[in-house]
Order: sequence, then structure tokens, then C-alpha cells
Amino acid sequence: MVETTPADVLGEWSWLSEEPADIQLSIGSFNVVAVVFELESEAETERCMDAVRLSTIKPNRVVVPELIPDDAEWIWALPNTCTPKPDVLQQLLSRAAKNPEIDIVAAAQTTPQGRGATTLIHSYGQSVSGFGRLRTLSEPGEFYQGQLQVVEVLGAPAAGMLIKGSLWRYLEGFEQELTPSLWGLEFSWLANLVGAKVVVEPDAEIVMHEGVKPISERAGILALASAHAKRGTRWLTDLKLILVTLLVGLGFVIGKDPMSAGEEIAGLGRWLTSRKLRKQIRSRVRALDTTPEWEAATRRLRPARLSGLRRIFDSLAFRVADWFGTFTESSDEAGIDEMTGGDDYISGPKQRKLQVVLVGLGLTLTAAVVAGRTMFGEGSLRAARMLPASDSWQTMVSNYLTPIPGLQPLATPPWEAICGLVSLLTLGSPEWFVTVVVFGCVPLTWLAAYRLLRQFCTSNAMAGIAAGAFGLAPILSGAYNTTGFAASIWTALLPVAAYSLLWWQKEGQGTWRGVGAVGFWLLILTAIYPPTWILAAVGFVGELIVRPGFKAVVQRIFVLAVPGLLLLGAWREVLFEYPARALVGIEAALDTTAEFEWWHILFAATNAQTLGPPLWLSISCLGVLWLAAFVGACRKSSAALLFVVAVMLAVAAALLNRMLLFVPPGVWVRPTGMELITAMIGFLAMAAVVGLDKVSEELRNVSAGLRHFGVLALTILGVAALVTGSAWWVIAGGSGLSRAPVGQLPVFVMNEANSDKPGRILAIDINKMTRNVAWGLIENDYPRLGDAERGIAFGGDQTAEDFAASVVNRLITGSADDELVTDLVRLGVANVWVRSADEDVLLAINNTPGLEGATGLADMVWPVPDSGILTLWQGNQRELLGNDQLVRAGDGDKILWF
Repeated sequence: MVETTPADVLGEWSWLSEEPADIQLSIGSFNVVAVVFELESEAETERCMDAVRLSTIKPNRVVVPELIPDDAEWIWALPNTCTPKPDVLQQLLSRAAKNPEIDIVAAAQTTPQGRGATTLIHSYGQSVSGFGRLRTLSEPGEFYQGQLQVVEVLGAPAAGMLIKGSLWRYLEGFEQELTPSLWGLEFSWLANLVGAKVVVEPDAEIVMHEGVKPISERAGILALASAHAKRGTRWLTDLKLILVTLLVGLGFVIGKDPMSAGEEIAGLGRWLTSRKLRKQIRSRVRALDTTPEWEAATRRLRPARLSGLRRIFDSLAFRVADWFGTFTESSDEAGIDEMTGGDDYISGPKQRKLQVVLVGLGLTLTAAVVAGRTMFGEGSLRAARMLPASDSWQTMVSNYLTPIPGLQPLATPPWEAICGLVSLLTLGSPEWFVTVVVFGCVPLTWLAAYRLLRQFCTSNAMAGIAAGAFGLAPILSGAYNTTGFAASIWTALLPVAAYSLLWWQKEGQGTWRGVGAVGFWLLILTAIYPPTWILAAVGFVGELIVRPGFKAVVQRIFVLAVPGLLLLGAWREVLFEYPARALVGIEAALDTTAEFEWWHILFAATNAQTLGPPLWLSISCLGVLWLAAFVGACRKSSAALLFVVAVMLAVAAALLNRMLLFVPPGVWVRPTGMELITAMIGFLAMAAVVGLDKVSEELRNVSAGLRHFGVLALTILGVAALVTGSAWWVIAGGSGLSRAPVGQLPVFVMNEANSDKPGRILAIDINKMTRNVAWGLIENDYPRLGDAERGIAFGGDQTAEDFAASVVNRLITGSADDELVTDLVRLGVANVWVRSADEDVLLAINNTPGLEGATGLADMVWPVPDSGILTLWQGNQRELLGNDQLVRAGDGDKILWF
């Protein structure tokens, strides 16, 4: 008979005492007590008990944890969130009978099956690395195909675990302070330390229905790793666990997975604040009567020290392969669900065609090498409106963190700090980072755009042609030649951000990982071009009108709040002083006041008269794209919406170009609208792809007519436009880009400018033919990328610039007044450098009272005595100071000039 449990003790568990007609009383020499842990609802318990009744070998008793008999020979742990297969107990007992030394036999946990017959592993054995990471013998989600073997382990999940009763009583059962998913691991770890043997049986299969609580599990794993550390060095282990958890959380943030990052940090916080959990786990470890041999054997069951690195490389390889698959699999392709027969699987046509990717990337790279022939050589890459890159990534970050002191707020915008940090990928060289971005602009953009456009169409060729049209956007507009880095990075990142947004709307709909990815790219794009935030806000509002929902509102508010991080630095004050800065992109101070014809913007012909392609070429190429997008809009409403957005972007670019804006460091410019025009071309390409998708299949079984001729003509025009635009790019597309030494100043002058007591350089260049005078006040190592918004040497002070202009005029006209040297000192000029000047000009400068003797042959240099960026004045006496030098206290007439 099955032992009857008093109803007044069991309460709602009283039904467990009912004796099924088919229950078997004898199971050989084993006395097994099944213990059901009620973790979820009563319905879960009923499902678990139904599975127990169907077991081929049944337990002697079924009880609740509070009523485990003292004479139980074996304890069979069954959380009610699991469903044992009929032969589980038989397999566990068979393993124990074959090897009497075994004290714990664990089962293999699997996931509930979907529509297919494939079984997926939920967990098989558990261990904890030295860095406090949970490890299993097989990856969750791996196909269960009989590949698992009986193996001795540190621990395993409690579900289905068969435990010797004597060991259960000695260790006092499971630790209730831990989350149930770690009960078995903690108990088995202790068992190994007292010489018990723990194995997992692959033929014993338990189906798991529980949902893991990641925060509680993370806190529990940290508690276990800390409790099992050596007492004398436990504080070092705790410090290591904290640092590793923070680094993992940072990795999730970089990987655009804020939910997992939050779980890591929350788990760390729960471990640090749960004193009862830490104390209880440690007390159970300290109470053990163990030996050095048992401790050594237990340590061998934990992961090796370098196993974490191997897992990192394996994970990285998997992610790279998964990322590469996005270029070869369209959205309607079957993935893992097809192989597993999952409930969400919807069959669709397979289109894995790698040839288009390889051919397209090969062609664009080859063309980039030819078109970028002027980018090779020594020196720094530059363009008409692109300054040379900084000499180090630290300089770019430091410029952002260090505002320019003065009467008005001026600071480097956030994009420079971001580029400085990203240049760590190019060994900390901003110059190489800029070169890679500019040189690879078209190939990188084509690859990212092709990946995006394949999600909208079934034709690889159509996606490749449309991606080529978008990749040539900065070339056809001339922005590539004039702004170089600005046009390249904006164009390359736009389809990447769009793909993240598309993933969030489809596969990752509603997930916080999608929120993190979109928020991250919105932050980057807003730093590069602030109006991106406005465009995103308008798009989200329109989406919420069509598909409202509380969670959707909260997530989109969070995404829009992420770029607010850009306002935490000194740049916030710049926006308050120059609100028009929020309407322009990178280094707007280098833009002009040119006003474009509105119809030029439609064809991206904003630089047709300078370095851009001829007007006829822009009209030809973009005209075909407009035509294709219009035809697509006439066929499908979704394409029509994309076409309307493209028109609105063109209008916005035209209106923006009509504005005369006052931007830092205090100059008037007209925005070129380059960013909006690039986005316009992108939406036109999407409209053409969406609208013309499957048009050939629709006409395949229709008699030849005008529609066939129209499609053929449009295809020929599209290919011809792409070839023509590419040809111009190869021939003259990089004409405005060049690589040359940053400057030609004498070495001793540059050494002094970068010394401990630096001084500025007044550079004067006089054209002998036109007599035009060009001059500049150079500080440190010439103006660099991002310095235009810092006002370079003047810090945006117009008074200082006018004062410097008057000094230059007095020098070259030969006024030779006694105040010239004093004025040069006030400007911080340590050397006056003059090139291409006539003899009379050189003689006039040489006669300036107080200047030291000139040196040089073709270029002349006059040192200014006791002058530098920092000078201390006290009466008529002045003292040259250096960086980080302490200024002595003195009288009230002491003045510091900088």
C-alpha cells in the first residue's frame, strides 16, 4: 500500500494519498521516496503527478518536503515545474545499481517539444567558473541526439535528481535561500566536498517548464562562488566577481542588450545586499567535514582557467557567422524553427545566394582602390572642408572633456569623443580610423545597404543595384569630395541603424534588446547630426498613432531619452548659446553661405559647381532613381509611403538651406542638407525595391506588352545610371581628397610649439602674384578634426581675431612700432613664420623693434622673446609659464595672459 499522509497536514496535497490501481509496490532493493516541491500552481503539481503515475517503475511513496521519512533510502526530487518521462526513475535506478558508489544521479533536462519531433536540451550538468559564471556540459538549445554520456559533474539541476537518503539527511536538504534552479548545484557541490560521487544520466529525460529568474540565479551563483573561495583570499575573489560582473554588464551594453546588462547589475546588487543568503551559503560550506583529497577532486570538476577565453572565442565566431548570415538570408527565409518544427515556423522560399555579396563587395572594393588613389602616401588625409585627424585618440577625448575657457561657452561636440574611442579599433590612431571610413565609404555602405534592402525584396540583383545607388549617394552629391569623413560616416551608419530599427519592428518586436540597439544607434547618429533625433521623434509619433500601446510608448520614450546623454557634458552650454547648432552636422563652421537651387537638391547636385559631378550626371543618375521609386509607389501603398517620406526629406533640406544660421565659434553658415539628402536617396532606393519587388514574376505568365517593355527599359536605365555614376566615382570621385604632411614648419619651431612652455605660431603666406595675404594663428600641432567648433586658437573670440589681423597688417606694412612685440606676446606668439614674401616685406618685419634675428632661407622665422601661450605680467615684467606650473602669490597688479 502507498503510505497515507494525514489530510490535516497535507491540506490541498491530500489527493496525493489516493492509491492508483496500477501502482507497483516493489522496486527491488531500493526504497525510493518521491518528494514533490510545489513551486508553481496546483495545476503544475497535477501535471507532474500524472507523469509520476505513468512511470514504468513507481516510487514507494510520494510526499511533500515537510514529511520526508527518516528511513528513506533514496530521495527523488521533483519540483512541480518538471514532467518526468515514464522511464526516468528506471534509468536513474539502473545507473545507481550498476555503480553502488554513486550517491547522486541527475537527469538530463529538456525543453517542451514544439510541432516537430526534435528534442532540445535545457540543461545537462552544471559548474561554476572562477569568475562566477554558470557553465553546463552542453549549450542550452542544443539538439538532443544521444550524444551525451554519463559523466561525473560538480552539480546539476535538482529536477529529477536521485539522492541517497543518508546524504540528504547529512547535508540537510536543499538550501531554500537559493533560487530553485540552483538547488541541485549547491547540494551536489557540497556532496562532492564530502567525498560523494555525482553523475548525470543522459537516458533519464526530464521536461522542464520553469522560467529561470536571471537576477536571483545570478545572485545565487555569485554567492556560491564566493562561499567556496579560500577564507584568506575570499575578499580578492569577491573583488574579482564584482569587476567581472561589471565588465560583462558593460559588454552587454556595448552589444546593445540593456536587459541582460540590467540583470547582471541587479544580480550583483542582490548578492551584495542579501546578507542572509551569503551567510547561509557560507555556513553550510564551513560545516562540512572535508579532506584535501576531496577538495582537490572537487576543484577538478570546475572549468579550467582558460576555458572562459575559449568560450569567448567560440561565442564571437558564432556571432560573426550569425551576422554574416544576415547578408545571405532574407526575412521570409526559414531559420531554426524549420529545423525544430517550432510552432512559429512559417515556410517560405529559400534564397541563400552568396554570389551577389562577394561580387558586389569585390567590385566596390576594387573601384575604391582606384578612386582612392589620391589617399595613399604619407601625411594626413584632408579635404576642402575636413581638417586633418588628431594625432591620438586621447586628444580627441580630451578636447570633448575640456571646454575652452572664456566669456562664451565653447566645447568640442560629442562626435569627436566617440570617434576618438572608436579609433581604438585602429590601434588608437584617429588618422587610420578616418582613412578606413573615407576609403571604405562606398564598399561599407553598399554592404550595409544590401543587408537592409534584402529584407524588403526577394531579388538579390535588385537589392544589389539599389544598394549601389545608395552607396554612391555621397559621391553624386559631391559631399564625399568636400567633407570626406562627415559624409562617409553618416552614409555608412544610416543603413546599419535602419537595420536595427527593422529588426526591432520584426523579430525583436517589443524586446528591450531591440530598444537598446535602436537607442544606441540613435545616440551615435544624433551626435553626428542632431536633427536625427527630431526625425526619430516624428517617426515614433506617427507609428504610435497607427499602433498605440502602453509598452510601445514607454519603450519609444526610452529610445528618445538615450541621446540625452549627449547633454551631460559641456556641449549642453554650447547648444544653449548657439541653438542653431542643433540643425547642422559635423564641423558646420567650415560650411559656406551658398544657397542652392531647390531643384538641385532633388538631384543631390549641391556641389555641381565645385568638386561634385557635373549637373547632367546627377540629374541622369538620380532621375532614374526618382522614376523607379515613383513607379514602385504607384504599385504598392507601402512604397508610396516611403516615396512621400523621401519628398518630405527633400523639402526639409531645401528649407534648411534657406536658413542663415549662427553656429560656433560664432560664424554664419547655410546648412548644406547633406545628411537629409543622403536619407532622401535611401528612402527612394527602398521605395523602388519595395514597389518593384516580384514584378518579373507577375509578368512571367502574361503576354508581352507595354508593361514588359517598361520594366525592361527601367532595368536598363537603372543599370546604366549605376555604371555611369560608378565610372565618374572611379575617374574623379576622389579629386577633392588628398594626403599630405600636415604642415611645413621648421622642426625647431614645432618642437617649441609642443614643448613644456608652448607658444603659438603666427603663420603668414603672401602670394607673390596676387599679393593676397593668408595668415593663421597655429597652436600646438595645427588645427585638427573637430577644432573648427573650438574656434582654433581664438576660442571663438572675434575681438582676439580682429586684434591678430591688425598685428599681421602692421607687421607686413612695416609700421615698426614699439608695441608690436608686446602685442605678439599678448597673442601668445612665440615665432613668426613667413613664406613666399618679397624682400621689402621681409625687411619690414626684420626692422620690428624687439624681434630676434630671422632664421631660414626660403621661409623665414622670427622668434619672439619670452613669449608663449601662458605669460605672467607684473608691471612691465613678464614671465613665461608652462603647463601645470604653479603661479606664485603676488601683488594685485599681477595678470595672467593665455
